[in-house]
Amino acid sequence: MTTPALEVKGLDRFFGGLPAVKDVTMTVQPGERRLLLGPNGAGKTTLFNLIAGDFPPTQGAIRIFGQDVTRKSPNQRTHLGMARTYQIITLFAKNTLLHNVVISLMGLTDLRFNPFSDLRRQTKLWDEAQRMLGLVGLSHLAERTVSETSYGERRRLEIAMALAQKPKLLLLDEPLAGLSADERVDVQRLLQSIPRDVTIIMIEHDMDVALAFADFITVMQRGQVVVEGTRAEVVADPKTKEVYLGH
Repeated sequence: MTTPALEVKGLDRFFGGLPAVKDVTMTVQPGERRLLLGPNGAGKTTLFNLIAGDFPPTQGAIRIFGQDVTRKSPNQRTHLGMARTYQIITLFAKNTLLHNVVISLMGLTDLRFNPFSDLRRQTKLWDEAQRMLGLVGLSHLAERTVSETSYGERRRLEIAMALAQKPKLLLLDEPLAGLSADERVDVQRLLQSIPRDVTIIMIEHDMDVALAFADFITVMQRGQVVVEGTRAEVVADPKTKEVYLGH
């Protein structure tokens, strides 16, 4: 029997007595493309924050590749093969794209504990960072600072930084949000090129993207899972129209 990439059981998170996530249970298999859909405030990003370890659940359990990570730190989860991007881009704006990826790569090495290390001598890190920029089509901008790039280029950089951590489980929080039509096409192509040995869970609002990307879809509303299934099952379910399409 295959060990799931992610198991979430009975997950709750309350803020000031109000449930942001309520009794969420979900299983994602290795290699799966899972999409989280739902209106603003449905609890999708809060669920991501719980899975990533940004804050603990009020109740429930989280397993990554069979290991209980409910009380483990984000860094410990990274070493188990999890990486994520954020709804609001978090980059070092004054540094070059290449330097941003190098910093991401450092998270998997002992260099993060050594403030006196001379990064310029870490040629393997710089070579690997250049390779990761190539994967997302940003090699030609390697020496440009983040503040000099477009929003779409920053989205691709953030994905490069996540991929640099060699994840087996990748959480993408609205990677297409705010992009132009051309930029969306570029990022969608990039996501489709990620090999199936990486399990991807993605938050998105666009139903067309869901149908093109996802193997399975989970629809949330008011912190709870209301519909879950294959693309065909979710589209056919009247609850999806009620929650997601508004009628």
